Amino acid sequence: QTSTSERSGPSPASSAGSKGGKLPVAVIGSGPAGLFAALGLAESGVKCIVIERGQPVEERGRDIGAMLHRRILDQDSNICYGEGGAGTWSDGKLTTRIGRNSGAVRYVLSQLVRFGAPEGILVQGKPHLGTDRLVRILKSLRTYLEEHGVTFMFGTRVEDITVSAQGVTGLKYRAVHTRSAGSEHAGTLEELRVQTIVM
Repeated sequence: QTSTSERSGPSPASSAGSKGGKLPVAVIGSGPAGLFAALGLAESGVKCIVIERGQPVEERGRDIGAMLHRRILDQDSNICYGEGGAGTWSDGKLTTRIGRNSGAVRYVLSQLVRFGAPEGILVQGKPHLGTDRLVRILKSLRTYLEEHGVTFMFGTRVEDITVSAQGVTGLKYRAVHTRSAGSEHAGTLEELRVQTIVM
């Protein structure tokens, strides 16, 4: 299971962690840094699980609409939390202080174009995407990552990291929204074994 349309983290995370022999790398957060980390891991053949407190952009958009128009705040899915990070619902300007022609910046821009951004951002002095484009790019990137073995756990909050003398061995997490007996509440604490964590 990947995205969580019923607003609960997928329970088979532990089985995803053991499938294929090697433990996965856990990426905490699906903002720009987390998504690009997952992209690099997936294209290097490393099993990866992305754990995100908020919701995928489709559901996140509805949650933000409820907050802006009906004053209903979801503390885990809003302008700050969810797929794409806080910048998804900003004005979509692409800014950096490390030089527009650096290799890292050119790589990021080229990947955005790869997943649906207009090619003009490669040459514009002040490139601008906007939220509507960002949502489409994020959905395209998520589809690609899932096709390359990345598991997404939306609506899931990391509560603790397990460490031994050898280093990180796992993490503890819970679904932030679980429905039972007609009410909604946080899920039970579960554990996932990983080879390392990217935060």
